[in-house]
Amino acid sequence: MLSFRDHGGQEKISELPAPLDLDGAPKGSDAAPPTIGYYAPERSLVLYYHQVGRFAGIVPIGTYQNSDAVRNQIDGFTVTIRKAG
Repeated sequence: MLSFRDHGGQEKISELPAPLDLDGAPKGSDAAPPTIGYYAPERSLVLYYHQVGRFAGIVPIGTYQNSDAVRNQIDGFTVTIRKAG
C-alpha cells in the first residue's frame, strides 16, 4: 500500500523505496490521464489526473479507471495497485 500526495495540481505521487528496473523502457512520455506512471528522476509512482505534457523520465506502466476520483483525494490517501489479470 502506498500513500499519495498532490503534486502541482495535475498528479498524485508517492515515492518508492527503491528504483524500478528501466531496461527497455522509453526515455520519456506524455502521461495522459488516467495513466499510472513511474517518474524515474524522483523514484515516484504517479497517478496522472491532468495532462502534463511530454517529459524525460516518465515511464507509463498502466492505467486506472477514474481520474476525477483520484483528483479529489486529499493528501495521505492510500492506494493498492494490483496486476490486471
